[in-house]
Amino acid sequence: MEGSFIEENAKMTRCDCDRVLRSYRELNDMLKSSRSWGRHIGEDGLLDEAAIHSQMYAIRSVILALDDPKMRMFLYHYYIKGHTLETCGKLLGISIRSVYRLKNASLEKIAFDIKKIEGKYISFF
Repeated sequence: MEGSFIEENAKMTRCDCDRVLRSYRELNDMLKSSRSWGRHIGEDGLLDEAAIHSQMYAIRSVILALDDPKMRMFLYHYYIKGHTLETCGKLLGISIRSVYRLKNASLEKIAFDIKKIEGKYISFF
């Protein structure tokens, strides 16, 4: 009973998970922008590409570790590839209503794992 209490308090909300997962695309865009325009960010004026890649790897790992293939495929296409919810529905062969249910269920399922990696993030924003 005590373990479940601790797990419940450590969980993030679906909105928190969504925010962390969306950061994958933001980090990826940051890398692309920095390379094409020669921009550098950070206190020392340099882009810490290793830290960004580490964060992106952690997010990908959480998604790819899911045991449910439909959830894994949805999260990968929506957060990593950046497809719309409608496109994800077409790829999975499900209705848009089912896509929203799948999104909510997927975010709830990975909330604890996202909480573990969220504390390791370095904020660039």
